Amino acid sequence: MPHLLFGLFDFLYEIPILTVVLVSWAITPGMIYVLGFIGESRILPFWASPRMLLPGDFFLGITLNACICGLRFYTDIENPALQSWIKWWPIFVTVGAFIVMILMRTMFDGPNYDYRSVISPTKIWHDVMCYFVLGTLLFTTGITFLFFGEWSWFGTTLKLTAIFFVALWIICGFIDKQRDLSPEVIHPSTWQPIWQTGALVKYYGKHGFRVVRQFWEVK
Repeated sequence: MPHLLFGLFDFLYEIPILTVVLVSWAITPGMIYVLGFIGESRILPFWASPRMLLPGDFFLGITLNACICGLRFYTDIENPALQSWIKWWPIFVTVGAFIVMILMRTMFDGPNYDYRSVISPTKIWHDVMCYFVLGTLLFTTGITFLFFGEWSWFGTTLKLTAIFFVALWIICGFIDKQRDLSPEVIHPSTWQPIWQTGALVKYYGKHGFRVVRQFWEVK
């Protein structure tokens, strides 16, 4: 069914539903750990990571999956009101998500992170893919499904599922506020790609990062 996702990643409508959530999880938090290993020579353990990342980003993947399921199977896209809505809503959300990403990087991250932390591979990936790409998809599909989706038993269940997991993600944010998370742990300013260090480091609380494996000597 063409244009169900309003011209944004129409291919999502053709692939299996389970693939949507798996791709979302691969983007974040999956790629965060891959980039941390390759681009920053480090492993961030679960207990030291932000809860909005783990398990928070898993919750966002489930939310996106529920919203896309609802749009595919429990939304009448022939609804004239919906047809009018999708002419401007995706553009508004896309521009808004981009502005939010820029504001987060300049107004919030700037005072709290060292410059090298802001340009670290994991930080750039998370901001672009989570704030902008997944943020655009979540708001575009989520708000549309909540407004125009069916209130049948299955449709309502999907809506409540999406709301529930977004609420869990927000709770993760409040939990992070209460934790003493150092920006140097989340996105260290001392990062170096593994081909420059030849080693893998791991975070050890107050002792900072320590080498846990030396792969090769760097001259």
